[in-house]
Amino acid sequence: MVPNATARMVTLQLRELERDGVIHRIVYPEVPPRVEYELTDLGRSLEPVLLSMRNWGAGFAGIEQTDPNCR
Repeated sequence: MVPNATARMVTLQLRELERDGVIHRIVYPEVPPRVEYELTDLGRSLEPVLLSMRNWGAGFAGIEQTDPNCR
């Protein structure tokens, strides 16, 4: 998804999403430690917005590939 994202960057983003109530973090008391994330109801409510953004991005990428003047 984001090839240059460091583990620290991903962790900070996940913590922010958790703090904002978009995801829920589940920690399993195992060795080695295991953590899972799941969307909250608030996170699931963002699905239509995210899908619209994905569709817009896909359309824009198509325009960008066919129009050399598009930046």
